Amino acid sequence: MNDHLKKDPEFLLSTPAFHARVPEYLRNTFLDTHSELMSQGKYDCNLSGSTVCAVFFDSKKVYCANAGDSRAVLFSQGKK
Repeated sequence: MNDHLKKDPEFLLSTPAFHARVPEYLRNTFLDTHSELMSQGKYDCNLSGSTVCAVFFDSKKVYCANAGDSRAVLFSQGKK
């Protein structure tokens, strides 16, 4: 995802346009990773698998994406 973010002039400016693109960046990062792994020719997709869970957050929003059998849990104790 870092490559996609570096090319975005609005990176971390908290603009609605940037936040609207984050899901696309996550998806493209997953697809880029898949393509890179498949281009190496070392992996047999019929007999192997993997999972991933990615979280991107700033001070106001949290974006979570997963592929395969993985999930994330967000926990906060709050103020005491």
